Amino acid sequence: MVLHVINIHFNAISEILSEEGLDKEAIISTYRKNNESKLNGVARQFEDAGITTKTEFRIGVPFVEINKLAEEEDVTFIVIGHRGENAAVELMLGSTAEKVARKSTKPVLLIR
Repeated sequence: MVLHVINIHFNAISEILSEEGLDKEAIISTYRKNNESKLNGVARQFEDAGITTKTEFRIGVPFVEINKLAEEEDVTFIVIGHRGENAAVELMLGSTAEKVARKSTKPVLLIR
């Protein structure tokens, strides 16, 4: 399973823009289309290696949606990248990868 989560903050911004006359669904649809080729490219790499893969988009809090999907699909484990780009934010809030690892009932492999 290859998952891309549209952060809930993006959803809130799209709601604000829709109040200004822009269509929220159109904004989300455009975002999905712009990221679909990247997601499919990652899935293709797994497929090329002989790993059957599904893709999915969700809207929400990334670590919550990742863990929710892991439970729904009863995955064996979660593999997630950890970039460690903003040490100050990670120190105060923690990264998505760290939150997934802390909250998950499944084993988590963090990759740098």
